[in-house]
Amino acid sequence: MGAFQFDVVSIILLVGFIAFVVIGAIQGFFKVLIDLGSSILSAIVSIFLAKPVGMFIYNTGCFTKAIDKCTAFLISKHSVFESVITSENKHELIEKGLDHFNVPSVLSGVLSSIGEKIMPETNGETIAIFLSNTLFVVASIIIAGLLMFALINIIVFIFKLFVKKLDEIKFVRKLNHSLGALIGAVNGCIFVLAGLVILSLLLLIPPLHEPIGNLIALNNDEVFTIGKWLYELDIIGWILKIIGL
Repeated sequence: MGAFQFDVVSIILLVGFIAFVVIGAIQGFFKVLIDLGSSILSAIVSIFLAKPVGMFIYNTGCFTKAIDKCTAFLISKHSVFESVITSENKHELIEKGLDHFNVPSVLSGVLSSIGEKIMPETNGETIAIFLSNTLFVVASIIIAGLLMFALINIIVFIFKLFVKKLDEIKFVRKLNHSLGALIGAVNGCIFVLAGLVILSLLLLIPPLHEPIGNLIALNNDEVFTIGKWLYELDIIGWILKIIGL
């Protein structure tokens, strides 16, 4: 083993780990756990309820005037938007129409796919009507997702006020902040693992391999750095083995 040397990468990871432990100890177990749980819960609820709630918002007809204006706007831009779509010509005509707005073919394909899943029956609609409805359905789903996310966080905020009262009890306060440091350490480990994954990915990019490798003395056998040691543990390889890839 060569001479020990601190490197920038290991310093960042070490400082990040310590910061998470300190923050966890200061905030306490309840707050850290609630924040982590609320983030996960908000994401799950938003993902699963965004579509049904979004479709409910869309079906209320609140976007009817906006859809009509969008349809008229598209038709005014090019006659292709007046074309009636069928299952055979849908993708071709949509791509042709969106090409006038310099929309990449990949994105036009995505819009077409979303439209098919949301509104599989075209019923002789024009491209303008199909695209307008698709866009506002997507907008409704996004709005619904944001509303669900905000609602969960409001509920969590109210729950935090109750937990804050518990922290006023001496015994509970000591236990709360001790466990907070523990869960902070767990978050710190996650931070370090994420940093190692990012480091491994950056080293795969040819222009970045040499400068980053020099930072952690990757090719210098006479120097030992924490960053090099962590990288050589091959965390990504272990993760892939665990999940069977």
